[in-house]
Amino acid sequence: MNIGMLWFDNDRHTPFEQKVRRAATYYRQKYGRTPTLCYVHPSMFANLPGLSSEENACKVGEVLVRTDRSVRPNHFWIGVNGESEGIVKLATKVSKPTSRGSSLDFAASSSASKPR
Repeated sequence: MNIGMLWFDNDRHTPFEQKVRRAATYYRQKYGRTPTLCYVHPSMFANLPGLSSEENACKVGEVLVRTDRSVRPNHFWIGVNGESEGIVKLATKVSKPTSRGSSLDFAASSSASKPR
């Protein structure tokens, strides 16, 4: 992953999976793309049900979560896993304002170039 978003969540009462889902939801709302990869500090995997201490990856929804010692505890480095998965070029168009405000329409198409 070359570009991503750094998300911080140190809420001790929120389960790990929910933290990843929150970060993914925010990423999707902010950037208009669904994240596919997230890096966390290995200590974040401690005491996760169903994982052995040797495992360094798991899936949360559509997001592959991997450990990396360069990511600080309670931080989530989340984004899209490289160009090999097909970069999506987003074209936006603002619709006519209504009494409720305006909305954005997204049109997606496969492209080998990076999004603008």
